[in-house]
Amino acid sequence: MKNSIEKRFWSKVKTGRLDDCWLWKGAKTSNGYGSIHVERHAVRAHRLAFELTFGAIPVGSFVCHSCDVRLCCNPLHIFLGSAKDNTRDMVAKGRSLRGRMMEKRRGERNPRAKLNQIQVEKMRARFAKGGITKTELARRYGISESQVRGIINQKNWKVIPAIWWPGRALALARLRKRLHQVFPGVK
Repeated sequence: MKNSIEKRFWSKVKTGRLDDCWLWKGAKTSNGYGSIHVERHAVRAHRLAFELTFGAIPVGSFVCHSCDVRLCCNPLHIFLGSAKDNTRDMVAKGRSLRGRMMEKRRGERNPRAKLNQIQVEKMRARFAKGGITKTELARRYGISESQVRGIINQKNWKVIPAIWWPGRALALARLRKRLHQVFPGVK
């Protein structure tokens, strides 16, 4: 039965290159997500793409889009998360009212910013390497020591890390290989 569902599902997905969004061509929900009926139940397309590729979704877990395209079914663009992860992702990407308002003033966009993202990354790298104090960094960049502390501890200039786990690179390489086997024409 899984084979027939899988065939029916993937026939409704416009696949492309591995890095591209694979858009759902079938029915859509009122809020823009892909939808397909499986055993008389409507299922969101990206959730079924996840299940067909990775297996069952744990109860209470969300299937989130890294690309923010509701019709995307590319297994490389979807990941498991909690409700809190999904909300953080939404705010971080400026898709909430608060996020849109805050996004305008974050980092270099803040009219009072004394640093840019490159300087912040260099500061963090230099401190992590060792041999320099926060006081020295403050003098070098023309900011207060408390600002340096906030940057080093990621209280200020917060960076949203990519979804990472031990063995992620190997898992993605295996997934890419499997996707090439299932979709031989995909680059």
